[in-house]
Amino acid sequence: MLRVDLHLHSHFSHDGRSSLQQLIERARECRLDRLALTDHNTVEGALSFSRLAPELVIAGEEAKTLEGEVIGLFITSRIPPFLAPEEALDLIHGMGGLAYIPHPLDRHRAHFSPERLVELAPRIDIIETYNPWCDANANQAAARMADDLGKVTTAGPRTSWRSCATRATSSPRAAVPGGVPDAPELLVVGSIALDTREGPFGKVKEELGGSAVYFALAASLVVPVKVSAPLGNDAVDQVAKAFDRRPIDTSLIHVLDAPTYRWTARQEHGRNVDLGSSDRIYDRWEPHVPREFAGWAFVGSMRPDRQAQAMKLLQPARLLAADAMLSYVKGHTSDAKDVLRRASWYFCNEEEFAALGGHDPEEFRRQWWLEGLVVKAGSKGVTAHTADGSVHVPALPSYPAFDTTGAGDAVAGGMLARWLSTGAQRGGLQDALVCGVACASLTIESIGVRGIASATTGLVDARMAEVWECLRRES
Repeated sequence: MLRVDLHLHSHFSHDGRSSLQQLIERARECRLDRLALTDHNTVEGALSFSRLAPELVIAGEEAKTLEGEVIGLFITSRIPPFLAPEEALDLIHGMGGLAYIPHPLDRHRAHFSPERLVELAPRIDIIETYNPWCDANANQAAARMADDLGKVTTAGPRTSWRSCATRATSSPRAAVPGGVPDAPELLVVGSIALDTREGPFGKVKEELGGSAVYFALAASLVVPVKVSAPLGNDAVDQVAKAFDRRPIDTSLIHVLDAPTYRWTARQEHGRNVDLGSSDRIYDRWEPHVPREFAGWAFVGSMRPDRQAQAMKLLQPARLLAADAMLSYVKGHTSDAKDVLRRASWYFCNEEEFAALGGHDPEEFRRQWWLEGLVVKAGSKGVTAHTADGSVHVPALPSYPAFDTTGAGDAVAGGMLARWLSTGAQRGGLQDALVCGVACASLTIESIGVRGIASATTGLVDARMAEVWECLRRES
């Protein structure tokens, strides 16, 4: 029997550290006959590796599709990210390769639904039924699915080997009732942007941003999240890299042959001064949401006509939240107020609140029939106003506000995800706000999405503990 590893990453992936030479040496130590290098969204390392050790290496790539991820084995060129699954799988077979589905039912990252796996079955050669980074239920459900579909199974390690344990070509399948547990449903509809900004960090151009991106990166540290947004071909790789290994469903992202939304701003005294935008991509895009979506939805700042359109589509949502953007509130007041009228929860900063005619938050909440109004006050923290009164959570003073872009979306993402995950009880609102502030703190200490994209659940927990300590000192 051959000893083969079919799912491995190197330093060509953001989550790998091993050099190609180190992988060769480790393969010899582990007495592997063959190994497949399957770095994320690139085949560059695998092709170099196959030239370096042709008798050992299978060239592969783990590519993010509009739904889950797919691995191509025995491929000769790159599989571009954000293709439709059918297109990616056909491309693999067109190169004479094998199509392998890793962690297919893991709800903690982009994944396929069981129904989609059945639809895609004629195009699938191999299904991964054990991955040490997946929970037991996901692995067991994948094993049952592979068995039902009659597919070859494999076990998949990640990144590099910590020991020389055998990586079997099939995995134990101790099937138990239950399958993958239901996950809370959370959806964000918003913008994906390439920003040009100036601030204390200097000047950056074509920096990934947008309300949907910041919200999804924060929320996905707590629960899986689905994203609906327009995306130009010019930013596909940046989005794929930022969302990689997060439980973010990108199936509703519409990739267009058009420039991605651009936004220009200058940071002054801890806030962004809007210097203009180019939003023509919205002329070619309309919001797409799951039919009769009954989960929680957040409609982030974007061109107000599209934001209002998304709000209309999401009226069946159990909780429908929206955010404001000052330039759009001032320039498209009627659309902005239509969004506000349809929201059950509304997020805005102090300037946006004033531009909407707000004076007293509780009076404003009652006037617009809001269940909740969240007012963001920068270094002064965040306050949520509900029928039960107001709940305030301070900002963390010990971390510098290096780049404040996206802080509000991170607050919303962290807060809504945390509240949803803990049962959405009224008594859990402060805890949810603490999570939102923690996510915002992780966001603003780096340029653009870099801080929140590299954050972990452990970092969020630690930062939440610091926020709770601030609250205790204030009380």
